[in-house]
Amino acid sequence: MLEHPGDEFLIGVDGGATEVKAHEIVSLSRDIAFRSGTSMLALGHGSASVLYDRARGFRPVAMPIQLLALEKGTVRPSGLEGAQARLWLEASARAIASVAEHAGRTRVRLGICMPGLKTADGRGIAVMRRGPRIPDYLDRLERLLAEGGLALERPVARLSSDGEACAHGERIDAQGLLRGISCAYYLGGGTGLAEALLIEGGIHGFDALSGFVRKAWQMEATGGRIVEDLLSPRGMNSAYAAASGKRLPLARPDHPEQRALMGDEKAAVVLRDAAEALASVVLDRMTALRRGFQGGAGAGSSAANRSVRITPNTFLERIVIGQRLGSLFAADELRPIFRGPVEEVLARKIVATGDGALRKHYLEGSSLRPDLLVGSRLRAAPAIGAVAMELEIAARTEEPPVEAPWDRP
Repeated sequence: MLEHPGDEFLIGVDGGATEVKAHEIVSLSRDIAFRSGTSMLALGHGSASVLYDRARGFRPVAMPIQLLALEKGTVRPSGLEGAQARLWLEASARAIASVAEHAGRTRVRLGICMPGLKTADGRGIAVMRRGPRIPDYLDRLERLLAEGGLALERPVARLSSDGEACAHGERIDAQGLLRGISCAYYLGGGTGLAEALLIEGGIHGFDALSGFVRKAWQMEATGGRIVEDLLSPRGMNSAYAAASGKRLPLARPDHPEQRALMGDEKAAVVLRDAAEALASVVLDRMTALRRGFQGGAGAGSSAANRSVRITPNTFLERIVIGQRLGSLFAADELRPIFRGPVEEVLARKIVATGDGALRKHYLEGSSLRPDLLVGSRLRAAPAIGAVAMELEIAARTEEPPVEAPWDRP
């Protein structure tokens, strides 16, 4: 039976760099307290997707400038960036309102995930590689929804990172690939890359892991190219368009994975570069976990960073590849040109480290352990996970504690 906890109407919002998606989220559990971490959430019937309009002439602010503004506390978008921010907010409000209207609801509970570095209070976006900074995102979104006649049961506590939300979604969905797993790495790919680590049952976004691992968009691959540009499906499409002389956006039959299946060598090179990049990122995470990590205590360290401790010689049970990249990884027809090469390259890289412990835990002979890398088709994982995170925050902080309906006599 599908239930809304406390009859609240839950909407999960997955904000990307090109569109925003909103989904009705429902509960599948009646007998297990949500706070136990073993409950199940799933998609309901309603969903909406809205492409962002683009302010003419808008270009994202250069990353060094964004990072400097974050450090100085001077994130104040204006001009074209401010105009683009308004378009993003209006699209989000339309998507949420559409789902609520479909269900005949005028009060909702939201969980929202967005890419980018968040503000200190978690309610805004301070750094965004492929979009506008919106430091007052939730304040403005809540006002837009209210102006449209849609009330919130509770203000949104904070914006979730897309990587954390995806990992939570994979853990709490009935078919999620992180259910029952205590140590894993999640990597989702679409317009960009989203990452999280599941360590001893706790999910950590990479904002909390500074000083331990670099994010994929901070990592350089061979030739000075950024790993994210090689590995994200958007980056793969761009690379193939540049090599083949085709214009973006590519029609689906011209996506590099489709062209590679037809024997296009330029497309095959794009897939090989992506396979190399994926293997490199996974090996980087494996070797980092082998070293272990104690969160920093310096003035620049966040509370989340200081609370993270990873015991040396930690090994992954599973690596989940998700979102559009996961669909490519899971596709049987693409196995010879993508998944197979990823597994072969990663196995060679592990052998090349000369580390016996890595070989023992991740290889069988000279081949990768079967099912160590798995491809997820749960495209709504970020929306499901964003709601799960919002409910968990409420369960920890609200007085009296939030009860799910299955907790009541």
